[in-house]
Amino acid sequence: MAKKIPTVQALLQESRELRARLEESESTLRAIRGGDALVVDGPDGHRIYTLQGVDAESNRFRGEILAQIGEAVLAVDRDQRVTYLNPAAERLYGVTTVEALGRRMTELYELWPASQGHDRDMTFPRHEGAPWRIEQVHRTRDGRELQVELSDTPLLDSAGQPAGRLFVIREITDRKCVERRLQESEAQLGLGMRVAGVALASVDYVTGTIHLTSEAAYLFGLGDAEVTVPREVIHETFHPEERGEMARLIAEALDSAGDGGFVGEHRVVRQGKEVRWLRVRKQVIFEGEGESRKPVRAILAALDVTAERSAHQKLESVLSSITDGLLVLDKDWRYAYCNEQGARMIGMRVEQLLGRCVWDLFPHSVGTNFEACYRRAVENGQPVHFEEFYPGLLNLWLESHCYPSDEGLSVYFRDITARKQAEAALQQNAALFTTLIEQAPMGVYVVDAQFRLQQVNTEAMPVFKTVHPLIGRDFKEAIEILWGPELGRQIATIFRHTLETGERYESPPFVEQRHDLGEEQAYEWETQRVTLPDGQHGVVCYFHDITARVGMEQALRASEERFRALAGQLEHVVKERTEEL
Repeated sequence: MAKKIPTVQALLQESRELRARLEESESTLRAIRGGDALVVDGPDGHRIYTLQGVDAESNRFRGEILAQIGEAVLAVDRDQRVTYLNPAAERLYGVTTVEALGRRMTELYELWPASQGHDRDMTFPRHEGAPWRIEQVHRTRDGRELQVELSDTPLLDSAGQPAGRLFVIREITDRKCVERRLQESEAQLGLGMRVAGVALASVDYVTGTIHLTSEAAYLFGLGDAEVTVPREVIHETFHPEERGEMARLIAEALDSAGDGGFVGEHRVVRQGKEVRWLRVRKQVIFEGEGESRKPVRAILAALDVTAERSAHQKLESVLSSITDGLLVLDKDWRYAYCNEQGARMIGMRVEQLLGRCVWDLFPHSVGTNFEACYRRAVENGQPVHFEEFYPGLLNLWLESHCYPSDEGLSVYFRDITARKQAEAALQQNAALFTTLIEQAPMGVYVVDAQFRLQQVNTEAMPVFKTVHPLIGRDFKEAIEILWGPELGRQIATIFRHTLETGERYESPPFVEQRHDLGEEQAYEWETQRVTLPDGQHGVVCYFHDITARVGMEQALRASEERFRALAGQLEHVVKERTEEL
């Protein structure tokens, strides 16, 4: 049988019917969104109820409000099927009203993690019909995790029986993230403060109390737990010698004309016996203006600096006991520190120096080596050591060691005037010693503590004319050149013995063959240990060249021998002639 083809009129009629049904659906959807209709699950399935009259206008107004608020709003029936959701809920869960209506809430999201202290099946009645609020984590169908704050209000019918529930859901993901970061920050701050030993307290001037953290309570000797006590309890822990000064400083901090700041160090007596040093910073907070401005609260931070104080006192004791001066200049060349010895050395008191510019206090140093070396150390970042005389006011020779740092310049200095005077006297003695040696009417030479020839006078130079170089030459090497290895070693041994023991040596008649000249020479010589101008021991040898005298003596003895022989011969001849007569 051939299929009947619909006519144009039939198609147009069908199109009109479909369009009418679509318009009806869209109108119903708008009514549901606008609050003019509700979806209710009845015995015959889901039914849509449209509200008319004044109630409809009221519901429409409420619907417009719900559509504009930022929180998600969902309504469910007794079976937890969605009967309403506003645009914010659509955006939050990524669903449309058409997709959500009639579905259970658990099809829109799941709780994450599954166990959050309440069941997933929110059955009636709950909390005896009272509203309640909870924070949850919802995982949406597209995998997003939302941290939300959910407010649950029961919906009742005209008979007062549960008909559904209304949920207002606020996303708090960003807030929870901020809270988490805040908790982490507070934990880090707390850890840092505990590591640093900082304790906190807050003062309430209205109630006259102070709340101390456990760390602060421990510092003030009030146990090891958080505690709130009257302000007077804290004041009673102040060391008796400092209570008056502390009362004055507290009063200044509470003066409404000031900034409320307080910084200082003071002692507390813990439990009536143990004394501790605390470094305290306090900031008072005022309310009101003018004459009505009054302190209402304060934040206080305290740090136990007993060990630091003890170390500082020991350091001060050490610095005060050393003979060297120590000064510290800041980046503006002002005295930040000077020990007592250093202040005395430059003729001033410590309090006269602190905070003053070094160039203002000592204008004579400007343009001298002091200024040049100080500035070079700071500019180059390298230590500088120098010795310099400061004329005029100080009239001192100072040895200075400059050490730059990020904070400024530290200078260790000592008075070396006595040393410089001794060096000058030593130089004079050396010159005098040299003059005496040079002008001596005999041969003189000096061997120093290192057994080197240090000085040879003019009379002695001819003896050493074959030794090159001479001054600074090892004495044993030089003497072996003159007298050969064997005799030179013997002479060097005599000199070393004198140098080590101080025993004077006077040589017996010395006539020997010169190794370098090949001729016989004769000398009279002796050695003595002396203190040289450099303060060390040395050996001075005085000698006379008696070669000519020994030669004359030998010639004289030969002549005398010849004379005695001739005399004997003459005596014999005379005797013979006498006998003949």
